[in-house]
Amino acid sequence: MAQSDRIPIRLSHRWRWVRIQALPLVVFAICVVVATQLWKSQGGTAHAVGEVLAVRVDLISQLDGVLADVPYRRLQLFDRVQAGDVVLRLDDQPTRAAL
Repeated sequence: MAQSDRIPIRLSHRWRWVRIQALPLVVFAICVVVATQLWKSQGGTAHAVGEVLAVRVDLISQLDGVLADVPYRRLQLFDRVQAGDVVLRLDDQPTRAAL
């Protein structure tokens, strides 16, 4: 028999093949691509929930005076400082003038 003697497949059977075999494969491939993109965008950064113990120390001066800002460093609340760092300067000119 020649190729032209083949019986054509009905459209309803072709649609059933697409619905049962091809469509699930296409949907699975799309899901894999989307999951890979989400993994790359969200997996690269570490997400964690935690609590930080911030030690707060009150500074007490033994002399009276007015506080003056340190000109080269402006500290905000909860900034990190280490031992020996100058936090604020005490402007003692009013005290010296009174003496």
